[in-house]
Amino acid sequence: TALVQEQPLLLKYHNGPLLKGNTTVNLIWYGAFSASQHAVVVDFLRSLTSSSKSSSSSPSVASWWLTTARYRGGPCNLLVGRQLVDDKCSLGKRLSSAQLAALASRAGHGKNQINVVLTSADVAVDGFCSRCGTHGSGSAKSGGKFAYAWVGNAVSQCPGQCAWPFHQPNHISFVVGPAVLQSIFLRREVNIQLMASLVRLFGF
Repeated sequence: TALVQEQPLLLKYHNGPLLKGNTTVNLIWYGAFSASQHAVVVDFLRSLTSSSKSSSSSPSVASWWLTTARYRGGPCNLLVGRQLVDDKCSLGKRLSSAQLAALASRAGHGKNQINVVLTSADVAVDGFCSRCGTHGSGSAKSGGKFAYAWVGNAVSQCPGQCAWPFHQPNHISFVVGPAVLQSIFLRREVNIQLMASLVRLFGF
């Protein structure tokens, strides 16, 4: 018997639809992103359900993602689907929650898919910094509903609120973790590292 008894997951199911099994993640890039930034997010999503032995050994992103198999409905295997680019910011550079849903709807709707809107550093979203991302569902014009999420790039607007440990936090007293970790991340691309982490936190 194990010395430490593993605690059960205590997540209340509210009887809503679940994204389980093979789930397609469509990406809507809103604003200017470099090719390397695209690659970081796409590679991260693919690594969540990587089949290689090295990625499934602990600790790894894939081994962390395996915990979702214990939730109601079983495992969720992510597949990167459509990628839409709106680098001209057709809806402007300040977006409302309704506009986020409208952007997400561009990737269509279907069973077992989620549309993720990624906004660049120069795009403001209502309520940004009090929230660095969100998720929900919307209604398609052709009927049916779609699941979506938004992840914003906080690097120029509020990195101290949204980007720890990739950026020095505003409130030092609330920091948990070595300062050296922050210095390592500060030498990297704060913005896209943060966005990949937020994608993970939503647990698609």
